[in-house]
Amino acid sequence: MDIAFSTIELKDDTIIVVLGASGDLAKKKTFPALFGLFRNKFLPKDIQIVGYARTKMDHEEYLKRVRSYIKVPTKEIEEQLDQFCKMCTYVSGQYDEDDSFINLNKHLESIEQGRQGKEQNRVFYMALPPSVFITVSEQLKRNCYPKSGLARIIVEKPFGKDLQSSRDLQKALDPNWKEEEIFRIDHYLGKEMVKNILILRFGNEFFNATWNRHHIDNVQITFKEPFGTEGRGGYFDEFGIIRDVMQNHLLQVLTLLAMERPISFSSEDIRDEKVRVLRAMGAIEPKNVIIGQYGRSLDGSKPGYLEDDTVPKESRCPTFCALVAYIKNERWDGVPFILKAGKALNEQKTEVRIQFKDVTSGIFKDIPRNELVIRVQPNESVYIKMNSKLPGLSMQTVVTELDLTYRRRFSDLKIPEAYESLILDAFKGDHSNFVRDDELDASWRIFTPLLHYLDDNKEIIPMEYPYGSRGPAVLDDFTASYGYKFSDAAGYQWPVTTSAPNRLPNPRLVTFTANEHATQFPELNGPRPRHTRKPPSFPDAWYRMPAARWVGTPSIKGRNESTRMALLTLSLVGLQFTWGTEMTYCTPYLLQLGLTKSKTSLVWIAGPLSGLIIQPLIGVIADRSRSKWGRRRPFMIFGSFVVAFCLLVLGWTAEIVGWFVKDPEKAKNGTIALAVLSIYAVDFSINVVQACCRSLIVDTLPIPSQQAGSAWAGRMCAIGQLFAYVVGAIDTVSIFGTIIGDTQFKQMTVIAAFSLVLAVAITSYSVKERVLITARDDGGAGAIQVLSQLFKTTFELPPRIQAICWAQFWAWIGWFPFLFYSTTWVGETYFRYEVPKDDMAKATDMLGEVGRVGSLSLTVFSSITFLSSVLLPFCIQPPDSKRTKFTPRPPPGVAAVLKAVTSIRPDLQTAWFISQIMFAATMIFAPLAHSRAFATFLVAVCGIPWAISGWAPFAFMGVEINKLTTGGYSPVVPASRSGVTMITSASLRNNADTELDVLRLNHHDSFDSDTDEEDPSSNIPSTGELAGIYLGVLNVYTTLPQFVGTFISWIVFSLLEPGEPADKNKDAPWMNLDKDRPNAIAICLFIGAISALVAAEATRRLRYVL
Repeated sequence: MDIAFSTIELKDDTIIVVLGASGDLAKKKTFPALFGLFRNKFLPKDIQIVGYARTKMDHEEYLKRVRSYIKVPTKEIEEQLDQFCKMCTYVSGQYDEDDSFINLNKHLESIEQGRQGKEQNRVFYMALPPSVFITVSEQLKRNCYPKSGLARIIVEKPFGKDLQSSRDLQKALDPNWKEEEIFRIDHYLGKEMVKNILILRFGNEFFNATWNRHHIDNVQITFKEPFGTEGRGGYFDEFGIIRDVMQNHLLQVLTLLAMERPISFSSEDIRDEKVRVLRAMGAIEPKNVIIGQYGRSLDGSKPGYLEDDTVPKESRCPTFCALVAYIKNERWDGVPFILKAGKALNEQKTEVRIQFKDVTSGIFKDIPRNELVIRVQPNESVYIKMNSKLPGLSMQTVVTELDLTYRRRFSDLKIPEAYESLILDAFKGDHSNFVRDDELDASWRIFTPLLHYLDDNKEIIPMEYPYGSRGPAVLDDFTASYGYKFSDAAGYQWPVTTSAPNRLPNPRLVTFTANEHATQFPELNGPRPRHTRKPPSFPDAWYRMPAARWVGTPSIKGRNESTRMALLTLSLVGLQFTWGTEMTYCTPYLLQLGLTKSKTSLVWIAGPLSGLIIQPLIGVIADRSRSKWGRRRPFMIFGSFVVAFCLLVLGWTAEIVGWFVKDPEKAKNGTIALAVLSIYAVDFSINVVQACCRSLIVDTLPIPSQQAGSAWAGRMCAIGQLFAYVVGAIDTVSIFGTIIGDTQFKQMTVIAAFSLVLAVAITSYSVKERVLITARDDGGAGAIQVLSQLFKTTFELPPRIQAICWAQFWAWIGWFPFLFYSTTWVGETYFRYEVPKDDMAKATDMLGEVGRVGSLSLTVFSSITFLSSVLLPFCIQPPDSKRTKFTPRPPPGVAAVLKAVTSIRPDLQTAWFISQIMFAATMIFAPLAHSRAFATFLVAVCGIPWAISGWAPFAFMGVEINKLTTGGYSPVVPASRSGVTMITSASLRNNADTELDVLRLNHHDSFDSDTDEEDPSSNIPSTGELAGIYLGVLNVYTTLPQFVGTFISWIVFSLLEPGEPADKNKDAPWMNLDKDRPNAIAICLFIGAISALVAAEATRRLRYVL
């Protein structure tokens, strides 16, 4: 192929002057590129390399610095570096002084003296900051321009900050330098795959015929870096990702993709066509843009952009941008060019992805689109994704690829670095891969209005995304709204090549049939949402997308994982302490006031009633909250103060009523009424705290950490319980005196109130939430509609969530009587069978005695619970153990031991099943307990199943909820017209009916190729967008059985212990001390055991629900 050059090649007697020789660009790019050209003998003969910078150093120090710029892995390369250094000299001077450049010119002339009679050529490489471009270019022209021979000046980006500054720079260069002497370097034009675009396009007729709007649906150009500014934020913050990458690198790639066939491969013909493309593009409209700024990584190991000391603390500089450009010409009219660029993302990647239009409907219901992917870096390659028939007797469709991966196809060839290629082009005088002045002007015209819009509108704040993620959460919706379709074929996976920090090794790739895939990975079933091309509006573009939008990154203070988990779940300590206090003392307290057991059981409707109403309602309200403090913490803090106030009222009901009512009988009735109201108030307000504490865990942790988070929550609950029962078993009055109350009950309410407020405050301080900017469109549904829709869809949940909820339902019919009556049961057993009547008559605080006896048994119970919650997670398989990752194969002996240990470790579902059986087997013996020791033993054993019951259902729900919010299930469809969008089993079935059975095959080795289709659920943080409402649904299935348990208890108490106490003025009669009569509480516990067996069967069946 003949290539015409418009200027002369520099072959001999050339000096290249590197201005800014001590700077970062010279260190990383310029000198390594010059050495690469030297090694391969591409530099002009007798070339001399002169470094110039403000840094003062002698010749030896300069050569030492040059050597440090270049890697020398072999002795041969070290010898070549010695020869290279002989060509290098150095001059120090200022950039704005004539004397400095006169001194530089004298040095150049001294080198040229030995070359008399020949033209002396000079190339000036400006590896300098933009602030000195004009001054240095003027100095070079005035003092260092060669008297004979050719001069060329290589200018590094940025070429200005906007259209006007670019024109000012060009205007300053024009009087001194001709356009053919100026080489504006954009190193992306020197990359091998970018230079290959023209050959691919115009050297292959089958591409040329389909390269237009009739066949191409959209084009994506993506630039991703896995690192942030890393202490170099000063320069970046001045320019931002749009100026730094998109206006130059990505736009240059776009012009090569979209340009018409040039008349020849001459530099002017190529650049003429590129300029025509740019002139056919309108200015980028703000409505077609989203911007982001990276925050701290999810594990806290990487700082956010604003945490960089070199970045202004109030900076609005975008580190991520996605935008859409259109070209108004016959070839491309209506085709969106989607440009995406960002720092601190999940991988290193630059690629072009051209997605062709859908196959005309007919014989196929749906079939993945063809795609042409040009990977620029890393691992240069070109591949075409295409559909084919799976070999065999069926007509099943597969997706495969035609692949050209350079490292395999051209394994014996070294691909030169971009700077090597471009510097060589500058020596040759080939401007093809450099930017012309009118081309630069046209590119700034496209981007300047957007840049000014973002700079001038201070209220526009970039969306925060976590360091190491894929970018802002709205990205997939944004690209889909312009027609990009994520492939729906199951099983197809491209291996990952990444430089991103904190990533796990790549999984070994396995090919499944479609049915096998559905069985092995049910959570990946279902197509992605199909979007119509409906561009959003800006600046509120992210507000009008269908998904929720967020600002900020969830993070937790703490130096290690254990500390962060403990701080996240610490609020549950105070929460469980309060529950423990209520369950230990309130039943005896109500009985002491004069209520019968049957009436007391009706009081405890407060628990399930508050859970049934408050948790779902507060979940929905919190899900929509746009508070700058987050969605959960404001409710947690407010609710904890309300609980504390109500606890104090409960402890001092008699005194409060006594202030207003003097009649003893009326005062007693008033005390009962206020006590019951206080219990209701405590239950309703504590459910606010509990709902948000649990949702906060789901919100903050990614899917792989949900089981660990739930395990930590179980531990904290166990600690809270243990703390409550230990304190309850101590005679606190003898310790504290009467400072915080004159009875055990009063002091317990004070301690519980303080513990809850303190624990919630610590968690709220330690956890940073995302801030919700906009929720999913809810049609303005009100609270009544939300509750109505919630209950209507409670039985139409996704199958696995529904199965989890039913297992919880039957389990809690058994747990309800245990939690609310076990303290009284142990106390009654003790006083019925072991305490003489004379000793009971001497007791001055029977309520305190019963509470302490019951608390002692529950102390043992909570100790077992705590130990179980700490140890059991290590005895249970992690959630991903069945999806084997690639790991080095151990020696046979070690492998045999590991296999044996692993084989006896149950998974969490099996552990949950065993716990239900254990609880049932224990409580069946409750009616046979005739001693405090045996009753305490039965209660203690239940600590093991209780530890698992506080962990397992929430772990399963956390995973399922986050699958819903990250696209693991089928599209969301409205379950009714109430304005509330729910995911139902019916919607899943409807989508399954239309799903195309497609298998995607992969023929690459695990390290050869970059990620083709990124699964958003694999590396983005949990948004927990539906956490509140779905945990509310779980709570419905937890509270409904409490109504059932209350009804059962009421019947049992009415039959076995009817009527009022015989002597309302004494403590003893409110307990059943008749040894000949059955214990009503023990019968309730026995009935709960039967329900636990049903829960065990429901748990067993969960394994078979997909």
